[in-house]
Amino acid sequence: MQTSAFVSGFDVVGEGAAAVLDNLQGRGGLSAAMLSVSYHDGRDIFSHNPLGVLRFLEPGALYFPPEQSLYANTAVKPVVSEFVEQGTDVLGTLVQAAAERDMGVHAWTVFLHRDLGRHDSDWAIRNCFGDPLLTDLCPAHPDVRAYAVALRPAACNRSCLSRCTSLRWSMGITTNGISLL
Repeated sequence: MQTSAFVSGFDVVGEGAAAVLDNLQGRGGLSAAMLSVSYHDGRDIFSHNPLGVLRFLEPGALYFPPEQSLYANTAVKPVVSEFVEQGTDVLGTLVQAAAERDMGVHAWTVFLHRDLGRHDSDWAIRNCFGDPLLTDLCPAHPDVRAYAVALRPAACNRSCLSRCTSLRWSMGITTNGISLL
């Protein structure tokens, strides 16, 4: 049985992939890390991270360099983490360090919680009064579906991953043969 724990990109960059994996494997007895390769905004506490204890996470950022060709025909484009923009492939770094320890890496992906700015509220879910909920992309919008369909292979089709998991949605979205349930 494979066991894992959630890991933030901020953990990997701040503490280093080796230290994070040493803690998971040595102290926790775990066999894998579950990295949030796309995550929503938040305010989290990282009590032992040398980059800072309190961190405001980047809204909807990818922690790997996305293959831009997947988004060539999508109106919704990926947001890339500041770490990736500065040249650190967080997912790739973690995978390489995990392979050296015979550990797995799972990609946890949040597809539709992106913390939109007011300028792209057309893609937002709306409440019964018509107000946009600027933290969530609406799966009924064709542009959002195209983005989600592109994000799945961007996050999951990396041969380095041992598993890619997306939470099932109660609404079935099927586009081009890919079901995001």
